[in-house]
Amino acid sequence: MEQGQSVTASIKLVRLLDHGSMGSVWVADHAGLKTQVAVKFMSPEIAKNANLVTRFSREAHAAAQIRSPHVVQVFDHGVTPDGTPYIVMELLDGESLQRRLQREGHLAPAAVAQVIGQTCKALGRAHQLGIVHRDIKPANIFLTDEGGEMFVKLLDFGVAKQIDVDFSMTRTNEKVGTPFYMCPEQLISAKHVDFRADLWSIGIVAYHSMMGAVPFMASTFGDLCLAVSRGQFVLPTEVHAHLPPEVDAWFLRALAKKPADRFESARQAAEELARAIRG
Repeated sequence: MEQGQSVTASIKLVRLLDHGSMGSVWVADHAGLKTQVAVKFMSPEIAKNANLVTRFSREAHAAAQIRSPHVVQVFDHGVTPDGTPYIVMELLDGESLQRRLQREGHLAPAAVAQVIGQTCKALGRAHQLGIVHRDIKPANIFLTDEGGEMFVKLLDFGVAKQIDVDFSMTRTNEKVGTPFYMCPEQLISAKHVDFRADLWSIGIVAYHSMMGAVPFMASTFGDLCLAVSRGQFVLPTEVHAHLPPEVDAWFLRALAKKPADRFESARQAAEELARAIRG
């Protein structure tokens, strides 16, 4: 891809926004919409894997299906004449939660409640449609500015699964997601997880945002599995004595090893966190 290249008759690349081993993201002019958009391309090497190409296409389908203001809007997707898959999305102005945490270390409790609350609105809608994201992490939570207020956009449904539809896409022992944010059952197998896997990940994101680090640390995948299995982590009030004890109780439930012991919905998780932080 290069500056000035036409992706379609309406879309012309302006500048490279980001790139990595999986592909690149470009800012582009969209003549039909008379605005700039973001175009995500799959790298040629990755595009040789039919399973990954299917997941790339599914990312567009899932985001378009959810139709939440807190999910990045997808305008189109397809394949270029040379065989490169692409997705055309709204161009966001801001930064990921990951970059915010790298710069600031952690967020104030009220800001954590705001980020988690808006992310859970997106997840709640996805879960109603039977879609499990499976890769909730700070890098996939984008913070924009709407009239001076922080506004969250959930990104990257590339490894999402649709309940009772996706079983052929994920092998029983396949690891899908980002280990530090994966629940116990997802560390074993991503195939049969349900919405409660996302709720665990939300708990990890909330902890990372509030404490500046994830609750379970390890240098190897095996050690991480052991740490998660033990379920022992530093409670927030042990570091921040000013926090209400209800915050500790929230994390103990959010990070319960048994899925049945976690919150019953994304909405409940968000509402209970806001209530806990208020004390």
